[in-house]
Amino acid sequence: MKKVKSSSGHVTERYMVIMSVGIGQRDYRMKVNLFDRSLMKNQMLIGRRFLRENNLMVDVSRRFVLTSAKLGAK
Repeated sequence: MKKVKSSSGHVTERYMVIMSVGIGQRDYRMKVNLFDRSLMKNQMLIGRRFLRENNLMVDVSRRFVLTSAKLGAK
């Protein structure tokens, strides 16, 4: 369990798990909180700390750069 502050400033306790997440050709281990985002635009958010610690950068001028076709999925 971890206390998490929402963008509106509301604090809730959420379950946290460590899981492997594939981004491009690499798998990364990350902490993920188990919050129901099924009604939200983005099903998962990746935080600034994770991006910084893994030397990843986001180009906000581009969208859907990594597609399933590039990853070899059918």
